Amino acid sequence: MFALDEIALRQRTGQPGWARVRPDAVSLGGHSFGAHTTLGMAGQSYPGFASMDEPRLGAFIALSPALPVAGDATQAFARVTRPVLVVTGTRDGDVVGTGATPERRCAVFAALPPGGKALLVLQDADHMTLGGGAGAIQRPFMQARRNEATRVQEERHHALLAQITSNWWRANLLGDADARARLVRPAALDAGDVWQQK
Repeated sequence: MFALDEIALRQRTGQPGWARVRPDAVSLGGHSFGAHTTLGMAGQSYPGFASMDEPRLGAFIALSPALPVAGDATQAFARVTRPVLVVTGTRDGDVVGTGATPERRCAVFAALPPGGKALLVLQDADHMTLGGGAGAIQRPFMQARRNEATRVQEERHHALLAQITSNWWRANLLGDADARARLVRPAALDAGDVWQQK
């Protein structure tokens, strides 16, 4: 990947400001279609194509992921051996006509091999909540389409996402034991939120 090559080159050649950069602690996260890219870089295989596995990436976050469009999901994810956090919401449904449901997004976690995997399901969070598009979703015509409970909880959801994803990166990229301990049962989860690890 060009960006990783460039980071390593700049750090190795001592360019100003790059001495503190750690090329050995790089990760990838993405939302929706970006979650497809994230899981591909983590090792997901595709019909007729092994994977895009990028070994320099140490951990991953897939927000609003989708099951593979063809084949067995467990086989497709069999090579995803590094830490992956799957994030969805109970209202994270179909936005482009692919048949996505919150249950199918959770099924990505179920299909991943055990070892360093986690699932966060936020009660009443929708696809836009997880995309973080605060500017666009504040427009009245977009807000009118959203559930009232989703709008009310969005600030809490975003704070919780910031907390958990920060701990995820720190635990899995920096070996931060305190961050890992906070991930055993993240603080501020509501009764309807789900947190699982395997």
